Amino acid sequence: MRPDVARRPRYAAPSPFGTALLIALVAIGAVSLGLPRNALATTTMAAACDGVRLRTGPTTGALIATTLFTGWQVGVETTVTDGSWSATCAGATVTGTTWYEISQVNGQAVSSLYGVPVVYGATGLFQAAPVVTPTPTPDPFATPTPTPTPSPTPFLPVVEGIDVSHWQNTIDWPQVAAAGKRFAFMKASEGTTLADTTYATNRAQAKAAGLYVGAYHFARPDRTPGDAVAEADYFLAMSQLEAGDLVPVLDLEDAGGLSPVELQEWVKGYLGRIYERTGARGMIYASPTFWRNAMGDTTWFATNGYGMIWVAHWTTALGPTVPAQNWGGNGWTFWQYTSSGSVPGIGGRVDLDRFNGLDLTPLVLTSGVIEQGGPTLDVTASSAVITWGDTVVIKASFGAAGAGRTFDLQAGADGVSWQTIATVVTDAQGNASFSYRPATNLYYRGAFAGAPDLAAVTSPAARVVVRQIALLRPTTSGATRIVSRGRKITFTTTVRPARADLPPARVTLAIYRRVDGRWMPFTTRNVYVNAAGQASYTWTFSTRGEWYVRSIANPTLANANSAWSPVERYSVR
Repeated sequence: MRPDVARRPRYAAPSPFGTALLIALVAIGAVSLGLPRNALATTTMAAACDGVRLRTGPTTGALIATTLFTGWQVGVETTVTDGSWSATCAGATVTGTTWYEISQVNGQAVSSLYGVPVVYGATGLFQAAPVVTPTPTPDPFATPTPTPTPSPTPFLPVVEGIDVSHWQNTIDWPQVAAAGKRFAFMKASEGTTLADTTYATNRAQAKAAGLYVGAYHFARPDRTPGDAVAEADYFLAMSQLEAGDLVPVLDLEDAGGLSPVELQEWVKGYLGRIYERTGARGMIYASPTFWRNAMGDTTWFATNGYGMIWVAHWTTALGPTVPAQNWGGNGWTFWQYTSSGSVPGIGGRVDLDRFNGLDLTPLVLTSGVIEQGGPTLDVTASSAVITWGDTVVIKASFGAAGAGRTFDLQAGADGVSWQTIATVVTDAQGNASFSYRPATNLYYRGAFAGAPDLAAVTSPAARVVVRQIALLRPTTSGATRIVSRGRKITFTTTVRPARADLPPARVTLAIYRRVDGRWMPFTTRNVYVNAAGQASYTWTFSTRGEWYVRSIANPTLANANSAWSPVERYSVR
């Protein structure tokens, strides 16, 4: 996972995961009629390399049932000839059209593991299993020599998935699903001001492709009173959790300068708020080193209802190191085993994850956010995040008892200090609405002073985040501008809002170059806006080739980040 502001180093030291990029498959039920078959007595074979995939049919288009590691053993019933395959295994490229029909994995029946009679694997990815020499009948009069019991071949029933954010750009989710990924966690928010710009699209398309989907929040803890609750509320507003989603995740990588005791209390506050508003126990993502150093290796969460841990441990071992005394004896739930994975449908690197089990349904939410009581204040817009200049409609409802009542609509930057922005009167149904055009992030609430027949009450607060606008000039208006090598161009980004009482925005100018047919990041430049809200940087195109430039306004204490500006393309001759 990655933060969206300055990248902070992870606590877990990365090590490359040596999983071979393979194609191997699994088949549902008996072999289709007409497939050429070579009957065998049940034969034991072993995976010749890591990452061997078993599928629901003898073709690379079939669904993936599981992934094997080197040495895992399978019981082969027969061979069939069908779809072609090609893979790299144990350093060699192998191809073919023959498949093993497999009825057992590590001595367990395929039907009990995956709910299908047989699965299929490409023959070139297996080798003969080691022959176990039978122990001779012992001489009853000889002194027996103790024989150590051999360790059984480990079996890990796991489900493969990924986690993503806007760093992965556009994703082809049907390809991801076809590659055997069953779940995806995606970034929804960070701190209290940053919403991931790809979350809504990723969520909708991943669900449409048949994946289990979950949301995570990148924590930015600090000592501000109420910060943990504010971040939890912001995450729930950005993630829009609903029944069918996977449990929400708190991504812990930044201690924010808090001591282990302070951070433990912060996490308790955050997860407590999630539980209060969803009825679900959230899951924690952390590396073993971070948990040990920043959280004091506490077992409190593991033993107080938070039995799931997502461990970030990049290793080639069969499992991760699990903190907090193996998470109170529960073990790991999810394991992020590399940050350098490759998945069809995703350009560049992506985090790869495993679920410790085969059935994800116990981790699925049965409801979304639970509506809070009292006079409710419902904030509606195209989303809980609007762009500067847009209007938000604030709707409040008292219910039948609140018909014809007068109360204040209030706003505040921190959710603590409030100012009245309108005094409204409810209609015959107890409803009222007010249109407002905020320039900055604000909390909103309704405050009723009370009446002889109705007690005073204040509604829960709702928050609206206002994105900045970033306009990059000069613009090529979607065309590619041809310039000569050595040409200097001053790029200016105009940011709104821009006022003397607001903190100045920091603009990131990102420059990309096309290398071997792929757009690669070349450099970035960070410039703060001036009093007029403009940030300028002069760039020299010193190398021939294809280039593009774009910019973004980073979040401030008053506003969320802008969207990326449109790409400006240049061809340097």
